[in-house]
Amino acid sequence: MPLSSIQCLRRILFAVFLGAALCPGTALHADAQKIRIAYSSRSNSAAPFQMTLTKGFFKEEGLEVELIQVNPRLGAHGLGLSS
Repeated sequence: MPLSSIQCLRRILFAVFLGAALCPGTALHADAQKIRIAYSSRSNSAAPFQMTLTKGFFKEEGLEVELIQVNPRLGAHGLGLSS
C-alpha cells in the first residue's frame, strides 16, 4: 500500500531526529555533516524544512542541509534510492 506524502515526510523527520538524538555529542566535535533533503513540490509539507533551515536549527545540530526540489513524479522513486 503506497504511503501518502505526509506519512513519508513524518518518517523522514523521525529518522533525522532519531539520528540526532542517538548521537548528540558527535555534532559538537566534528565538522558539519552534509545531508540533502528532497521534496517534490512547493507546498505546506516542505514548510518545516524551509523554516528549520532559515532559523538555523540544522546548523545548531551540526548539519549542513541542502534542500532540493525534485520532479513530483520522481519524488516517490527517490525515497527508495540512495546516492
